[in-house]
Amino acid sequence: MLDERQIMLKQVELVASQLLAGAKSRTLTLKLRTLVRYAYTSYVKGTLEFPTIRAQRTGASRLTGWCRSYSTAGRARAG
Repeated sequence: MLDERQIMLKQVELVASQLLAGAKSRTLTLKLRTLVRYAYTSYVKGTLEFPTIRAQRTGASRLTGWCRSYSTAGRARAG
């Protein structure tokens, strides 16, 4: 059985490959945080269609704990 991290990593891979397949150039610039959010939205909505994924407003409060901590792990801490 796949745990939540494995499921999300697989979804990130699927979304990334879908974005690259639809890109007009050979390179694509995208923040990891954005890619994780796209993957989560894709997983929840059950689609890999980029216009549908991008149109959804999935706030950080709706992300699972792992996604939220993963996407904010690189932020500098104040103090």
